[in-house]
Amino acid sequence: LSAKDPSLEHIPRFYFARGAAGASAEPYGQPQPPSPSAAPPSPSDAAAPSAASLARTRLLSVARQRLLERKASQLLDTAQLETLWSALSRRLARPLPGEKAHGEPLIGYDAFAQVAAEMPAGMRENYMRAAHFLKFPADRHARIAVTPYFQWVMRRSTLLKSMLELSAYDSAGSGKLSEAQLENFIAELLPTLPALEGLQESFTPFYVCSAVRKFFFFLDPKRRGHVRIRDMLASPILNELHELRRESLGEEESKNNWFSQQTALAVYGEYLQLDADQNGMLCPAELGLYGGGGLTA
Repeated sequence: LSAKDPSLEHIPRFYFARGAAGASAEPYGQPQPPSPSAAPPSPSDAAAPSAASLARTRLLSVARQRLLERKASQLLDTAQLETLWSALSRRLARPLPGEKAHGEPLIGYDAFAQVAAEMPAGMRENYMRAAHFLKFPADRHARIAVTPYFQWVMRRSTLLKSMLELSAYDSAGSGKLSEAQLENFIAELLPTLPALEGLQESFTPFYVCSAVRKFFFFLDPKRRGHVRIRDMLASPILNELHELRRESLGEEESKNNWFSQQTALAVYGEYLQLDADQNGMLCPAELGLYGGGGLTA
């Protein structure tokens, strides 16, 4: 073979028959001890990134930025949502004989297409295609309920906004957030949540820690050290956090919301009671007292 292609002579051998000349006494895969005369490689010996590698990194960064900008253009503001609802309301299907006059508002596809034609091109493409109409159950006259459709539009826009907010902290563009990245997201989100107005600055580090731990407890069961943004968007935990965007929460709502001030302060109080030696950590004996000693190994 080497006569036909001289380059084959330069291919290193990875297998030697036992006892053959030049065969290594060590089994395949066994690391060989370094030669005493061999000096360890210095950091300066590491090859610098090639121009192609730098260009590829830059290209990926620009492509990711363009993608996020395109996604951001799909967001709907309050005025656009009001315009859409008004247009849908003007083209509701009239009740047929035997139907309730004030029942669920319905719309057929022809009227739906007319509303879509009035909307901007971006809204038509992302919220008003035929495939979007077919997502919803239709009656025997091929009409869908307007309210569930409109709620879907709002939900889709809200999820897109959340995805963009989370992606801003994903510096590597991997679709995942580390614990530190999620801490930064929540810490910078706090001033925008009216329900957390008045949260003491000294209490903020504990609040951020308790909020992050809930995400990781449920969304990182294998303890890999990161949570996927897709999993966060699909989880009700993020919705629970976003409930704090409301001006106020009822007493029962605050009690049942892990991220409310009421719940966070209650958890913090229990933690301080369990920390008998006041060292900021819970040993197994202290943790065993939680809930009146009801924890089991």
